[in-house]
Amino acid sequence: MEKVKLADAVTEEICPKCGKPMVVKFGRYGKFLACSGYPECK
Repeated sequence: MEKVKLADAVTEEICPKCGKPMVVKFGRYGKFLACSGYPECK
């Protein structure tokens, strides 16, 4: 089966650590919120 890369969806949520927008990522176990400043912002 071919892997399909899904685009990250930008949300209105703001990262409390750096102030950049949060994005919805698609991981092995489903969707999760991540900082768009990763890996600089951990």
